[in-house]
Amino acid sequence: MPGAPILIQEFLTGPEYSIGIIGNPGASCRVLPVLEVDYSRLDPDLPRLLTYEAKWIPDSPYWSQIAYREARLDEDTRRKMTDYANILFERLGCRDYARFDFRADATGEVKLLEVNPNPGWCWDGKLNLMAEMAGLRYSDLLRLILEAGQERVAAQRPGLVIPIAESPAARAAGD
Repeated sequence: MPGAPILIQEFLTGPEYSIGIIGNPGASCRVLPVLEVDYSRLDPDLPRLLTYEAKWIPDSPYWSQIAYREARLDEDTRRKMTDYANILFERLGCRDYARFDFRADATGEVKLLEVNPNPGWCWDGKLNLMAEMAGLRYSDLLRLILEAGQERVAAQRPGLVIPIAESPAARAAGD
């Protein structure tokens, strides 16, 4: 379309990473282990991209040949990415949970790809894969997200929020 604005971005060819954060600024935030996308088994003739097919088309090589692992990073790069994710989480007003995707350029400089303030909760999604790397079960991930939301709302409106599950001792004390 003539006269329509367009966006042109650099194609980043290096490793791709994701960082998940659960919690809220000013309260407690938990940073999950950094995930790296492993394209090593992907057909070399295919572009190294996480496409729609990687998420939704089981017959696609993007589904079957892409893997995920805990990132292999030097401590300085890991710390910088985590710091940037934490700063963005607060500045962009993210709440309860979010995911930050990064990718390195051809020289190895890591750059922000996107901020996902509402990443999927699915059992096979990146957020759960990072939770598993932290030793959490899927149910633990969901509980942490729900508790973060509860704590945020409770701080804003005391007395409004009822805990998700009371401990047996708390129930017994209330009887």
